[in-house]
Amino acid sequence: METSVKKAVYTILASALSPIIVHNGAKLDTALPYIDIDDFSETDWGTKDFTGSLSELRIHIWHNDRKACATAMQAIRTALDRVELTLVGENFVDCQFRSGRSFTDADGTTRHGVVDFEVISHN
Repeated sequence: METSVKKAVYTILASALSPIIVHNGAKLDTALPYIDIDDFSETDWGTKDFTGSLSELRIHIWHNDRKACATAMQAIRTALDRVELTLVGENFVDCQFRSGRSFTDADGTTRHGVVDFEVISHN
């Protein structure tokens, strides 16, 4: 499931946020700005009648400009909130924005934004 959700999200974000590069597990020395969709967790969302999954996805953006980081965070929300994802091997139910925040990273200058989504799917 992780691969299917991440591929769908990657496809949407790579198109919607160009020219910012989207990664799935960026290296520490990646040039700014960039987006990383590395964080992922999954829990059971099934019933007695079908199997299902609730996937939580945390999307990070690192930027050298506070306003541009905020703009990119809003673009991520717009691109994914309530948008139907094309999943392989699963039936899509919903993709919802859950939270977003930004802060100055540990280096004291880089702006770090975090945007959280939940994706529900079933077989």
